[in-house]
Amino acid sequence: MRNFIVEVAVLIAEVPEVLPDMPLRTVVVALHSLKGLAGTVGAEALADAAQGMERSLHVDHSPAMWAVGHAQLVATSEQAARHGKELAELLEVNSPPAVGRAVLELSRLPAALAKLRQLLETSSLDALPLFEELLRDYGERMRSEFSELNSAIEQFNFAVAAQQCDTILNQLSTDLS
Repeated sequence: MRNFIVEVAVLIAEVPEVLPDMPLRTVVVALHSLKGLAGTVGAEALADAAQGMERSLHVDHSPAMWAVGHAQLVATSEQAARHGKELAELLEVNSPPAVGRAVLELSRLPAALAKLRQLLETSSLDALPLFEELLRDYGERMRSEFSELNSAIEQFNFAVAAQQCDTILNQLSTDLS
């Protein structure tokens, strides 16, 4: 669900508030992707809003209608993101711990953090599942460090998140030596 929230934000950013006077290919692709993504997770209101805007591109190019549709799309996406976050939190709270998972050694963490930093530096969305795995495996052990990293990632501030990876890596090199 957290990936859904991120992907929605990325796609919404590709839909301009004002109808552009240029080819609309990127907008059409973003709206179509948003419609499919929302439909996949059951966010029907968001799927309907994206479909309505996509349809309006073929029927009504009125700037006023576009602005109304965009406002509805943004509001619906924010509501879907809130519901997605609530669901993700419920799933995390109610999911049983991994069976047979031993406490992971900190010696494995530097390589994973270096990979995460590299993904963050390129603004790759592949960083999100890796971070969730690291948070699950090491978050309790390094609560404050991962809290700051989590905050930066939730705000989509990947540059700050990459710097936080460096901070944790420096701390680990001191702790492990």
